[in-house]
Amino acid sequence: MAHSSTELSVYSPDRISANAFQQLPNLRVLSIQNDKDIDPHALDDLKNLEKLTIRNILSASSLNLLQKLPNVKEFEININRLDEKTQCQLIEKLANAQVTIKVLPNRRECTCALAYLDAANSRAPCFAQYCEHSSCAAIKNNYDASTRTFKAPPSILRSDGTNAVHQRKSRIYSTRYQVTQQDQKKTSQSNTTIRARI
Repeated sequence: MAHSSTELSVYSPDRISANAFQQLPNLRVLSIQNDKDIDPHALDDLKNLEKLTIRNILSASSLNLLQKLPNVKEFEININRLDEKTQCQLIEKLANAQVTIKVLPNRRECTCALAYLDAANSRAPCFAQYCEHSSCAAIKNNYDASTRTFKAPPSILRSDGTNAVHQRKSRIYSTRYQVTQQDQKKTSQSNTTIRARI
């Protein structure tokens, strides 16, 4: 488990339990990789969460997690593991500017859902056919059969004002990192304590 004050990546062979993150209410980015399901109340305390990635196991019930996380602007998943109805529900959230859906890279066959999500995330879409006849209204309504392209989704703004539809740009710092005096003091105090114990 690696983390900072606002970002956490978790692997669990077990089910992610209810209120699993109650000690970390300020998380902004969470990546979960697990071998079993996620309790519907596992993320209840994460009111500041902006990006959620769920790897491996994903069920339709896990998507109810999004209903309880109004600040999530980016949801990254393996959409191939979901049935068509659930895929369509996610695409509707994107088309209605509620959340950006990003697809985890994997080998896959081309479907209209994948092609739309690729296009929405500024990637070259795979070539899906007959999307104008899709049973998912969000796909059908955003597909132009004459050009075989999808309309761009509406902007979905993160808390910093950037558009979540586009990849976040890495920040490049041009000055050296400065350790604060408070942190220097803590380090020297801990070194003194260690020497005293030896």
